[in-house]
Amino acid sequence: MLIKQWILIGATSDIAKALIQYNEFEPHALMLCAKNSALLSQMVDDLKVRKPQVQTNPITIDLSQIEKVNWLASVIQKTFTEPYGIIYFAGILDDDETASKEKIIAMNHVNFLFPMLLFEEIFKNPSETKCQSIVVVGSVAGDRGRAKNYRYGATKAAIDTYLSGLRQRLFNFGIHVLTVKPGFVKTKMIQHLTKTPLAATPERVAKDIWKAIQKRKMVIYTPWFMRWILFILRHLPEKWFLKIKF
Repeated sequence: MLIKQWILIGATSDIAKALIQYNEFEPHALMLCAKNSALLSQMVDDLKVRKPQVQTNPITIDLSQIEKVNWLASVIQKTFTEPYGIIYFAGILDDDETASKEKIIAMNHVNFLFPMLLFEEIFKNPSETKCQSIVVVGSVAGDRGRAKNYRYGATKAAIDTYLSGLRQRLFNFGIHVLTVKPGFVKTKMIQHLTKTPLAATPERVAKDIWKAIQKRKMVIYTPWFMRWILFILRHLPEKWFLKIKF
């Protein structure tokens, strides 16, 4: 099934912007969800120039506010009467030693709890939903905990496990569930890091995501070589892994 209506959650992220600008991404309608209303307005104005045929519906929402889950699910279900897909780009990386409890809670809400609760609401009755594809941008950080980002990694491991179970549950209904695991990507999220080896561009990741959607893949690493790097890291004995400083 060729899905022409998409909901982009975290639409102002660099990867989401790259996907929107990707020539092969040709939706009929887009619901753009993000916290910054000014940036959303700029995106809508830009889309009117780049892709004037696309109907846009900007939604301002703070994903750290879990109480907004049911509201967003209701808006989505009332808006789309034809098959649609959801791509969840939103994420917070706030994992230094000075991070407050409030920031860690917000990171858990955005990275894990909000998408989980949203999908649970949308897929209460999988045979009746119009949502036919969900894509979540996770992270290789969820494959194994590292001292530098283990709190962040824990949120990504949680969403990874959740999507694995959801994928199995929805399989017989023909609903596609894709987990995307990028390595370092040259985005605002990591601009404070001084060293970003093997970092990919948002454009490359967006292209990989769209190709994976078309091929109905279940899990992808992007760039592709991150799969093998993480394979090695996951299988290192714990006593060796403890000595690695990265």
